[in-house]
Amino acid sequence: MKISDFDFELPKELIAQKAMEPRDSSKLLVLDKKEKTLEHRHFFNIIDYLKKGDVLVINRTKVIPARIFGHKKLYGDEIGALMECFLLNSARTLATQGVR
Repeated sequence: MKISDFDFELPKELIAQKAMEPRDSSKLLVLDKKEKTLEHRHFFNIIDYLKKGDVLVINRTKVIPARIFGHKKLYGDEIGALMECFLLNSARTLATQGVR
């Protein structure tokens, strides 16, 4: 398996820039493994798919604006780059560890 196996086109207009309001109106993609079908629903329908004994894990992390754009002239041509930074520890945790 190569990392390039996961390359795909993602149009910018499909990338969420802010949370949905109300929050449970966000989209939910449902896979029926038996029928091998996909269905577009909303998160408020999630209860229709949970069974006794299932566990629902909620991720309460937030996206922060941490993009760095850069341009450099190389051999007369200008090239650009985008770097995205992800914080794996909260700022409070880093501060208590003396990390700046």
